[in-house]
This record gives sequence, structure tokens and C-alpha cells, in this order.
Amino acid sequence: ANRYQYVLQEGKNAGCGETDPWEYGISLGYNYINHSADFSSTGNIISNGKFSDVYSSSFEFGLIAAYRIDEKVNLMGRLNFMKYSGELIAPDSTFTSVRNPETGQLMPFKEAVRFGLEGVFTNIVLGVEYLLTNNFYVLGGMQFDIPISSSIKATKEIVTPPDYVYSNQSNTIDLGLNTLSSLNQVGISANVGLGFRLNVYNSTQAFLETTVSQRLTNMVDDANWTVSVYGIRAGIRFPL
Repeated sequence: ANRYQYVLQEGKNAGCGETDPWEYGISLGYNYINHSADFSSTGNIISNGKFSDVYSSSFEFGLIAAYRIDEKVNLMGRLNFMKYSGELIAPDSTFTSVRNPETGQLMPFKEAVRFGLEGVFTNIVLGVEYLLTNNFYVLGGMQFDIPISSSIKATKEIVTPPDYVYSNQSNTIDLGLNTLSSLNQVGISANVGLGFRLNVYNSTQAFLETTVSQRLTNMVDDANWTVSVYGIRAGIRFPL
């Protein structure tokens, strides 16, 4: 790639031509997700309490393309597919009362609304890779999150009393909501990371990356809900 040059004998052409500047690859990753939430209702999800932070994890699959502009800098594009899994819970902010059917005694009663995103998201990352050494590099860029589906799973559950049930003889009931009407169609995140690469065969490279992605826009258009993603991925890159 024109980085090192060994001259056995001076001639008319002491250098060599550059290799193909394009690289392509695939990757598999695992993400730890922090949902930062501070809202009571969004779209068609309505609760009597407030949703708060929750942690979850998910796998991802990615496609990569990189273009070398000099010996240390690559322009990079990545297409990831992942879920922002995790269920947000909003317990009622106040208690009501129900009567024990056996004793007739009044008992404190409290419910909670629970929902989670079920659809897959496409993450489009556009950024730069900078080689610190021949094996280590840093990367950074902007990420655009596009939901392929806005499907959700939403339920209501009895928090207390623990032995109280709905008419379906369960302490959980489905709310009958299939999609989240307020989900933003494009989200913007900042993405940074550190990577290690190793040539394994004939210009094919294996790589390992750790990245952090912070959502700069809300997941929904009517409430405060962002996510931070801490990920690790491994894959291969090769010229074509």
C-alpha cells in the first residue's frame, strides 16, 4: 500500500503501485443498551406513572465499506441491523383500593404499564477511521437510525396486591397495541470507537472494535427518551 519501500537496486521506478483503495466487510456484534427515559405517555401509550431508565442488550449484523484516502485515513460507511430491546415500565404514581373477594377487606391496588420496541432498526454510520499504528485505529462519525418496523409489545400488570388477577386469571393483560405512533422515523447519534485489525490472509483482515453511540435526538417525537449503546463487534474486511 506504498507504506514501506525496500530498494534492492536503484532503477527507473523505485516504487510500486498502490493496492485497491476500497475495502468491504461483514461483522457480528453485541450491544449493551441504556434507555434514558423521563416521560409518562407517548403516542398511543398512556400511563398513570412515569417511565424511567432501563438497561438491555441485543445482537447486531453489519456490512462495511471503506475507502482509503491516504496511508492513515479511511472514509468509512457501515450498515447495521439491530433491535433497541428492553421494556420500559411505568408504575402508577398513586394507589387505589380494591376489596378482597374472600374477606371483604379493602387492599391497596397499584398497576404498571410496560412496553418495549419489537422492530429491527437500520443504523447507517458515516465516519472516518484513523490509523494510530498498522494494527490499532480510532473511528468516529454520525449515525442515522431508521426503524424498519414500529411494532411494540405493550401490557398492563398488577404490582400490588401480588395475588390479585384480572379477568383472564393472570396479573398481566395485553393492551392490544401493535405499533408506537410517535416513533421517530430518523434518529441521529454520535459514534466513536477503538479498533484492532490483523492481516490474516492475502490482504484479508480480521478486526475487533469497541464503540459508543449516544443518541442526540429522542426516540419519539413527543417525549424525552434517548439511548446510549456500548458495543463490541468482530468481522473481516477484504479488498475487491
